[in-house]
Amino acid sequence: GKKCYNRLLGVYPLSAMINHSCSPNAVRVFGRVPNSSDTSGSEMCDQIQGKEVMLVHANKAIAKRTEITWSYIPPSNPLNERREELSKY
Repeated sequence: GKKCYNRLLGVYPLSAMINHSCSPNAVRVFGRVPNSSDTSGSEMCDQIQGKEVMLVHANKAIAKRTEITWSYIPPSNPLNERREELSKY
């Protein structure tokens, strides 16, 4: 069946440029930036406090000028399911 999310995740245009790899060097993490009582933060930090964000984390060392990639689907899914899902791209 179809998988449904229990919240709206958002639109992240810069992350749309990150390509798929079966052996990715990064992962994406969604979460809410906690509010901070520290008032010395940058303007950007102030703008994202309390908001839903997507972070990109390296899961291994990434050499300079190496493309950042992630898996479009969970790499833990069985091979036949991953192939079927990726055939849509």
